[in-house]
Formats: sequence, C-alpha cells, structure tokens
Amino acid sequence: MNKNQEGKPQFDLQGPADAGAKSTSISQVKEGRSTQQADKLLHELRTYQIELEMLNEELRSAYAALEASRDRYLQLYDFAPVCYLTLTEDGLIAEANLTCSTQLGVEREKLINRRFANYIKPEDGNLWHEYFLHAKQNHGKQNCEVTLCRADGTLFHAHLDSIYPEADDVPPLMHITLTDITEQKQAKETLRKVEMRHTIALACAKLGTWYWDIKTGRVDFSEHWAEMCGYRLEEIEPDISTWENAVHPEDLPAVYATLEEHFAGRSVRRQLSCPGDDNYPGRF
Repeated sequence: MNKNQEGKPQFDLQGPADAGAKSTSISQVKEGRSTQQADKLLHELRTYQIELEMLNEELRSAYAALEASRDRYLQLYDFAPVCYLTLTEDGLIAEANLTCSTQLGVEREKLINRRFANYIKPEDGNLWHEYFLHAKQNHGKQNCEVTLCRADGTLFHAHLDSIYPEADDVPPLMHITLTDITEQKQAKETLRKVEMRHTIALACAKLGTWYWDIKTGRVDFSEHWAEMCGYRLEEIEPDISTWENAVHPEDLPAVYATLEEHFAGRSVRRQLSCPGDDNYPGRF
C-alpha cells in the first residue's frame, strides 16, 4: 500500500495480477516441457518397438532356416545309403539311422540301448571286441570287416569305419559307418575260384602264358613259359624285352605285324619259334 500526495492510502492493483500472470506462464512452461518429454519418450518407445519387431522377424527367419537345415540333416542321416551308428563306451547303441534299422531287420526303437555285439556273428565276436577296445584306445579313424546277423538269422558281410573322438565335457561316443560288402565278397570269392580253375587248367594243359601291361612294359610270365624257353622263372626279367629276345629273329616282323592287327581289333594267330629250339614252336 502506498500513499498519494494527499496522504491517502493507494493500493497497487497490478501487483497481484502480474504475479498471477507469472504463475500461469511458469505452469504453461512446465506443461510444455512435460508434453515434449512425453512425446520424446513415446517416440523412443515406438522406435524401440520397431527394433524389437525387426529383431523378432530376424529370429523367426533364423529359426525357420535352422529347422529346414535340421530336416535336411535328418533326411540325409536317415536315408543315407550306408548305416550310421553311435555307440556308448559300453558298446550300447545310442543312435541308429533308418538304413541301419532296415539292414539289421530291427525297428529303430528296439535297437536303442541294445549291445551292438548281439548282432555280430559269434565266430567274429573276439574280432569285434578286440577292435572295439583298440578303437577306444586310439582316437583316430579305424576300420575292420565283420559278419553281422540280421533279425531273421541271415548273415551279411560288413565293412566298419569308426572314430572315437576325445571329449572332456560329454560322455565319449563311438561313431560308426557300416557298409554291406556281401556282393563284393561273393564276387571276390567267385573270381578266386575262377582263377584257381584257370591255373589248374593251364598246369594240366602245359601251356605257357604271359600277361603284358602295355603302359608299363611289364610282362608276367608263367612258370611253364619260362621252362619252354629253357629258363627258370626267377632267371628272367618281367619285361617285354625278355619276350622279344625269346622270339626267333626271323619271326619278329610277323610278330610285330600280328600285334598291329590285334591292336586294330582283329583277332589273329601266329606260330613262331624260340631261337635255337626247334622242338618248341610257339603259337599266339
């Protein structure tokens, strides 16, 4: 309160109005700041939400790719042309693919936790146990051949490749690939019998034979061929030059001509003689 020139009191009516204006202005500023902060926070939340959605989409894509990769692996594992087996350190079957189940004639569920030795032919039991112990002690790749028995009692020959990797944090496991080699075994046995009959036939017929490797020049002579030429087999070199030296010089042109015809695909026969030995004419 002030006094005028007449000494009468005079009130300042603008003061309270100015104070109210100032109060209103501060309130508006505070409200404006709050609105700006809220808008900023909302913007940040929306940005964060978009980032989360993008990350979630990437995770879904990665998971889908992982599932597709797992499905391809399972298909390759189950339908591979060879048997896949995983054995525990005690020789129990921990995993087996469908090919193995089909080969052994046993449902896969019934193979799990069964001893693999149960499917080994009894006569090969010791061979398998020695191999299994050796493979566990030597962590590199190992292999062997055994005869296995199917659920119906039929036998088949198998080639095993295995590896027993070292692992400190997981139980040790042996991974095995098993291939049916019955046909190869039968083919080898058939070939062995044919070669044996061929050898017997040559010995009985007293024929001299030789096998020429044209690329290397090596020639494998039969023992009777050497005897026909007056030598022991160990006395002659396994080379085409030995055969050429055994041919009479007068017969060489005809021999070379015969070889040319043979290389041209025409089958021919020629008679020739060993030098100095008229008792053993040769024919080829």
